[in-house]
Amino acid sequence: MHCSDGDYSAVAAIWFQTPESSVKSLFHDPPGSHKFISLGIFFLLYFLLSVCTYGLSVSGGLFIPAILTGAAWGRLAGMSLTTMLPNSTWVDPGKYALVGAAAQLGGTVRMTISLTVILIEATGNITFAFPLMLSLIMAKWTGDIFNEGIYDIHIKLSQVPILQWEPPPLSNKIYASEVMNHPVVVLKTVENVGIIVDILKATPHNGFPVVDPCTERESASLPRVFRLFRALGLRHLTVVNDAHEVVGIVTRKDLARFHVWRHAGRMGVEQLVISDDS
Repeated sequence: MHCSDGDYSAVAAIWFQTPESSVKSLFHDPPGSHKFISLGIFFLLYFLLSVCTYGLSVSGGLFIPAILTGAAWGRLAGMSLTTMLPNSTWVDPGKYALVGAAAQLGGTVRMTISLTVILIEATGNITFAFPLMLSLIMAKWTGDIFNEGIYDIHIKLSQVPILQWEPPPLSNKIYASEVMNHPVVVLKTVENVGIIVDILKATPHNGFPVVDPCTERESASLPRVFRLFRALGLRHLTVVNDAHEVVGIVTRKDLARFHVWRHAGRMGVEQLVISDDS
């Protein structure tokens, strides 16, 4: 874009430079540096582009696009207040851009305290702590109404068996026998090498129960099993009956794919089958 001497293009200032420089421009440019139309078009296009490119198998990143998108609509909010309150001296569009960037990123990744600390260290101003924390909490609460964070969604799509902090609600009446895998291939304490080789070739997994360390009865509740996995960092838990015979095995993947759903006013349990192997 061609500009006369002493002039500059606001559109080129945020489009034709690195995203990091565009963020700095939205944070530090004085009031009146940008127009509503150019900044609004930039926000819409950049948001759509960031949404489309995040799912691609390229290292596009999430933090800078989210910060830049939030800074754009945050500065738009500050410019709107400047228009409505032209004589006010406390309205700085750059500060609203910072709060908007925090809200956009916090609502996407559902980070609150850690992101507040990061932004305070980046700005070097402790006075931003309260508005940043307030905007991040509101963004997280609003996002939680609709879905989980983007990282939690990708964890589920990648089928990574990561357990939540707490067991599923209303799962006290669910027992270990309902989530375990059975029948179980059990090895004796003293076993022939040929039998072990045949078992390893015939089974798709590599976890076999050992009854002497950590076991649980089949009548144990799901919250108890869940807390054992969380506290001890287990990958497998052997389930035995009253005669101390192995009847099944619970894996971390079994617990990760187990969730509670509400349907027709009743609480029920649905088991999402991710894969057959454990």
